[in-house]
Amino acid sequence: MTPQRYIPHAVSIAGAIAIYMASLMDGLAALAVLLAGALVMMAGAAHVSAASSKVQIWCVAAIIAAVGLAGTPFFEDDYFRYLWDGYRTASVGTPYGIAPEHFFFNPNVPAPFRAVLDHINNPEVATIYGPVLEGFFALGYLIDPANERLLRVFWAVANLALIAALMRKIPAHQVALYAWNPLVLKEVYISGHPDALVALVLCLGWLLSRKRVGLLFGAAIGLAAGIKIVAFAALPLLLRAKRPIFAGCAAAAVFVLAYLPFLASGSGQSEWAGLFVFASRWEFNPSPLFLAARALVGETGAKLSLSLLAMGFTGLLLVRQCWQDHPVPPLHLAFGVILFAAPVINPWYLLWGLAFAVSGRAVWPWVASVALMFSYATGENVGGEALGFATLDPFTVHPLAYWVQWGLILGAVAFDIRRRTITI
Repeated sequence: MTPQRYIPHAVSIAGAIAIYMASLMDGLAALAVLLAGALVMMAGAAHVSAASSKVQIWCVAAIIAAVGLAGTPFFEDDYFRYLWDGYRTASVGTPYGIAPEHFFFNPNVPAPFRAVLDHINNPEVATIYGPVLEGFFALGYLIDPANERLLRVFWAVANLALIAALMRKIPAHQVALYAWNPLVLKEVYISGHPDALVALVLCLGWLLSRKRVGLLFGAAIGLAAGIKIVAFAALPLLLRAKRPIFAGCAAAAVFVLAYLPFLASGSGQSEWAGLFVFASRWEFNPSPLFLAARALVGETGAKLSLSLLAMGFTGLLLVRQCWQDHPVPPLHLAFGVILFAAPVINPWYLLWGLAFAVSGRAVWPWVASVALMFSYATGENVGGEALGFATLDPFTVHPLAYWVQWGLILGAVAFDIRRRTITI
């Protein structure tokens, strides 16, 4: 490669360093630097030469991961719940059934975890995380209690493995769109969200299945659902199996087995109670589609109707798309439909399917990976600044940021439909 071909590599690393600097800032300055760094990173990733080798793409991804791990989580506090769950799982065998607020005045809580308790969001709600994640949280506790960076190392290693797996089937310069993605840097390496584990398990299950779809991929769906229940959206892919019922049974069996260590604790609880509260009460950054449905049929009607439509549409997309030859399944379409119908859209949710977008020509996933960062423009994150943030509700996205975000995403979707990179 000529020296000029390394420019995208340097540009993406420079963007990553800018986002690292944003992690050391607060308020509007942090948001502005985050968005600028994200644009720079995506510009670099989008201009990678086809002559770039797998080793080069992966090594730059590793450098970006190292930059992120050196940073400090910002606009984020979910990791406190991860640390608390790890402590509870390792101590009593399960994090389920008892909300953190019940321990606020418990003198038996170790000193490091009293500080963790003070920062857990929604402490009145029991955990919403699946059994596979709880196992990772407990492992982190056993190695080094209350160390959030250790958990981020777990997710970084898993994500780098996902990048390597993708490059087995997909040209390296295409994988760079994910490997050097600013959303991956912000949400996995800096903020410590484990959502990319869903993509890793589904991707490995697909690639290791000799016949593409069978018992192994069914088991992978069950394991991924033990990370995030949304992974069951991949079930329509099992229709391609020679024995779809057996593959479905494999998914169900692995999913149930993941709970056995926690059921052995005797609590008989799971994350379902917390998920019910999440599904019934919370709303954040929903798509304009959800807002329109809510205006027409009310909040409950919108949630029910859009959930049913999303399930049907997701199944149709996967069945029709996967009759074509895909090196990895087009799960970015399935998870994208789910997000459009959801009442809560946090930026890291895009990680469920973002990695799978490298196999196609769609633009919207990469636009969304930057645009969704506008959702950090809330009263809590940028309060006290100019532009009306001082009077904004703590958990409400600024109206201007909201419509810029969704304007970009919907514009990219329309562009893809016109180019027929999204078909139904």
